[in-house]
Amino acid sequence: AMAGDLALFAELRVSAGVVAALAVPLRGAGTELAAEAAAGVVEEAASQGASILAPEQPGFERVVQHADAVARVIATGYASGASRIALQLAGVDPQEVRDEVERHLTELGQSVNGLVGGEISGLLSAAQHAGRLAVLEQHPADSYTAVEVNDLRKCSRCAEVSNRRYDTLPEALVDYPAAGFRHCEGYGRCRGHIRPHWVI
Repeated sequence: AMAGDLALFAELRVSAGVVAALAVPLRGAGTELAAEAAAGVVEEAASQGASILAPEQPGFERVVQHADAVARVIATGYASGASRIALQLAGVDPQEVRDEVERHLTELGQSVNGLVGGEISGLLSAAQHAGRLAVLEQHPADSYTAVEVNDLRKCSRCAEVSNRRYDTLPEALVDYPAAGFRHCEGYGRCRGHIRPHWVI
């Protein structure tokens, strides 16, 4: 690109149609996982002697909103990545720029811990939480316990909250408003959740 065209790189956008198309499989994967998580809560209750049912399409609205937001984040990330590489190679042969942009975007999509992998992982955790929450909102347990994975990757904040007891769902949601502990040092990578207890 010529120097006069550089400003155009900052204006790269992904169309609404592309974002919507990207959101479709994300919605599907999220709602499927939410339903599995909801069924898991029903099984947990049954193992404790409580008979409850999962709602139809548990957590659907929450999952759809999250999936749509993730689709926008991923699309924006792709546009930003393409702009960054193109700016870096301004003045180079256009085909070489195209090839390098394509290579970079492929890396973004294939990296497990990169933009796409990280966002999808966060969505799936949020979907599990939404499915569980949909059941617990309709069938509140008698108490809840914070469950954190006890291994070398557990952060100090999660270690402090592990096994904390909550008497109500709203109390538990103060610490676990979405997937994972709200003060986890790993943010969206937190593996913690709340475990319901029914007294029969």
